[in-house]
Amino acid sequence: MRFVLVRHGQTDWNLSKRVQGQTDLPLNETGIMQAGLLAGSLKKLPIRLIFSSCLMRAKETAEILRDEINRTGKNLPEVIPMEELAEVAFGEWEGKTLAQIAELYPEDYERWVRDPAWQTPTGGESRESLRGRTARVIDGICAREDLTDDSTVAIVAHGGILVYVIAYLLRAETERREIIVENASITIVDYDRKTGAGHLVRMNDTDHLEGGMKTPWKPDLRK
Repeated sequence: MRFVLVRHGQTDWNLSKRVQGQTDLPLNETGIMQAGLLAGSLKKLPIRLIFSSCLMRAKETAEILRDEINRTGKNLPEVIPMEELAEVAFGEWEGKTLAQIAELYPEDYERWVRDPAWQTPTGGESRESLRGRTARVIDGICAREDLTDDSTVAIVAHGGILVYVIAYLLRAETERREIIVENASITIVDYDRKTGAGHLVRMNDTDHLEGGMKTPWKPDLRK
């Protein structure tokens, strides 16, 4: 089974580098254009179903993708919302910049910077919760009777939760890789739903974002 993993387009908080978490924000004008460019690059793929986080910024991106695919003559069903694809809950950090977080919660922030995959933001969601809901999402999709081993599906979600989705799909790998997904990026993983083995095809591809459409990326959190 092929998983096409998409991060939502830009929001105003992405631009101001504020932690969004589960705060529900829409795409901004640039984000809508990013989603259109993303959709144009994916419209020829044989996507059978699109699954999305229930948060606005992901739903809007997913709906733009579905509409663009259907303009090619296909008839994809409605986007399938999944609460378990919501972004990581960042607790007290939501709405704040990284500089503010470092000042207000220095110990928690330092631990998180050293190993974000294992540390919990102040008042935020535990890693165990994230790994659990990620597994439920992927295993649930793989168990669907309307999908086959050769099916291609798209998941539209968020930078934090997609790290866990990718890690779960590639869990059989022995190599530990850094996983980063930018706004409106595409990551593709081929996954054997019988053995649980995944193969990374593309990671964080933003080549479709031309003419300065990429969201300025965050500074290295380890500095």
